[in-house]
Amino acid sequence: MAFSLGFRVRSKARDRETDKARLARLEGAIDAIRGEVAAEMDGLTKRYRSIGADAAFLDQAIDNGEADRGAGSGRLDDMTATMIRYEQRVAELSRQLVSLDELRRSAAGFVSPEEPREDG
Repeated sequence: MAFSLGFRVRSKARDRETDKARLARLEGAIDAIRGEVAAEMDGLTKRYRSIGADAAFLDQAIDNGEADRGAGSGRLDDMTATMIRYEQRVAELSRQLVSLDELRRSAAGFVSPEEPREDG
């Protein structure tokens, strides 16, 4: 009975380089998504601050009789609802950033640690 020994396995060095290349792509994808999430959060934070300032000025104008109480109150309610939606979205984005950071840290295990050399 003859067995074929035609099946070959690549060298450990080649496997390691392949794994490192995959890890680099994975880390790049995680970093790109993290950048998207962070950019969205930055934009929302700027708009949140702006609408918060606008709401404070409108509230003061209503209190000082400089703005129509009825129309101003409706607008102030809209601004408050918008701010609540912003807060909810920022909280979700914060959770996503934490998850992405955890994923990035755990990705390091994608490549096995280098084995110590026997010659040294």
